[in-house]
Amino acid sequence: MTNKLIATTALAALAFPGAALADKPADKPAKPTKTQKAKGVGFSLGGVDLTGLTVTDGKLAGALTLDPTSVNKHARTFLELSKADVKGEKTVPVGTAGDAVVVKFNGLTATDSILPTDRVKVTGKLVGGKTLDIRKITITRGETETEAPKTEAEKTEAAKVAKQKRENAARKCKGESKKKKAGEKKSAFAKCVSAAAKAQNDDKPQS
Repeated sequence: MTNKLIATTALAALAFPGAALADKPADKPAKPTKTQKAKGVGFSLGGVDLTGLTVTDGKLAGALTLDPTSVNKHARTFLELSKADVKGEKTVPVGTAGDAVVVKFNGLTATDSILPTDRVKVTGKLVGGKTLDIRKITITRGETETEAPKTEAEKTEAAKVAKQKRENAARKCKGESKKKKAGEKKSAFAKCVSAAAKAQNDDKPQS
């Protein structure tokens, strides 16, 4: 009798396989694949002769233009700059309207007029080699070729000298036009100030 019962149960399982598997839990649904965020690389560009910088509510109103003096490899590739371009006087547009930026001033304030000799550093992220998101713009006014002053007296004296140089350069170029002519990369005023500042540095006594 027992053998017949076992045989009958086995035949029922073969005839109705679903009944034998009824207690097996259903497969869990596959987890959705996470969207990979595009990774950006650092963008760094330094220069002078800044024009077109307008920031409204913390965002750029449009592209700014400057004469590059230093770039990292990502910025050089993105802007298609050669070493000759960096050493020369080529100007390049950077940024897009809507970029949220922080503007920092060193040696001047936001209400001061920006001079052609003021140093500008633009940093941000470059995504996919095609999309630039500017994050920070730093504008610095002051000496670059001398050792940083160590005492308050030296700082005060250096500031006076730097101010005098800027005033002398601007005074010499007072009658020059600040507007660029068609086809020119710099205004007559910018060229004059740069040349005057360079001449003053070249006239420094050698130690």
